[in-house]
Amino acid sequence: GQDWPEPWRGFLIKTQPHRPLLWTYPEAGLDLAGKGTKARSELIRSIISALMLPAGSSNFWPHRSGAQRNKEDESEYFLAGVRKLGPRFILVFGAEALAEIMPEVAFKEYVYVNFEGRVLLILPAMDKLANPAEREACVCFLTPFAKSLQGGS
Repeated sequence: GQDWPEPWRGFLIKTQPHRPLLWTYPEAGLDLAGKGTKARSELIRSIISALMLPAGSSNFWPHRSGAQRNKEDESEYFLAGVRKLGPRFILVFGAEALAEIMPEVAFKEYVYVNFEGRVLLILPAMDKLANPAEREACVCFLTPFAKSLQGGS
């Protein structure tokens, strides 16, 4: 990543290789740049807490650098980051994110597909998860994957 342009080089500094979970959503680049919202940060923390994820199990990696896609080559930085970070599971929040990562896959919440030899979990958009019932459904779907990180079945 030494030759990557900003902000991608800065995003990479905030990650650690080999964490099993990689989270991505349209606003991830803003969040990593310190321009996110408190509400989204609290939402993510509530999901992590509900799943009882072990410390150091997650990376946040944007599929684009800002709120809107800036350049066509951004998907290459996303893929390079996935390969470099080596997650087992990629959590993709929302149809917009999925369309930029895997345009050939129809958006359907709470399913998973193979992506680059990893499990890509298709989840609702972050704003939809502000609804407590939807957040609970998301946590229920993610629980078996989270348990596999804790040595459970």
